[in-house]
Amino acid sequence: MTRMIPIVFLLTTLAARPGVAARPSLFGSEDRFWDTHSVAFAEIVSVDSDDSKLVATVNLNIRATLAGALDPAVRPALRVRAEYGLAGAAIEIPAVKSKVIVVLCRTPKGDFLIPSYRYCFMARGEAICAVDSFEDPLVAQVIEKLRAASALRDKKAANKAAPVGPR
Repeated sequence: MTRMIPIVFLLTTLAARPGVAARPSLFGSEDRFWDTHSVAFAEIVSVDSDDSKLVATVNLNIRATLAGALDPAVRPALRVRAEYGLAGAAIEIPAVKSKVIVVLCRTPKGDFLIPSYRYCFMARGEAICAVDSFEDPLVAQVIEKLRAASALRDKKAANKAAPVGPR
């Protein structure tokens, strides 16, 4: 019995560490989610990896915003951080000049990053997904999933606003 306690402790400690535990799946219908997140159609201009091959700086030209507050007229190009080589990371960075659908998260400092979580509204669940063009079926699939998430969010808001009790 005493031998089992250190093993259980080790497993629970590892499971609690970011990058080791499975990342949560986000639906896009969570409260205030879109205050800090956007989904954009973009082109990868360059990728600069650090020596560890765990973190990259990705330069994007934003072509359109599919959801969220990011305005490509104001921010047509972004330099974003991506943690992609960590255990449990749910992203791989496509090649330079690839067209992508990408989830962008605004940090408290005002810069952006590509999160390494799984997103139920993304085509493959990954925060970044290469596509051939805006007409790619994966883009349409993401848009449909975003519409479903928006409908769910609206339904939740309506349920919160509905009066409770007898009329």
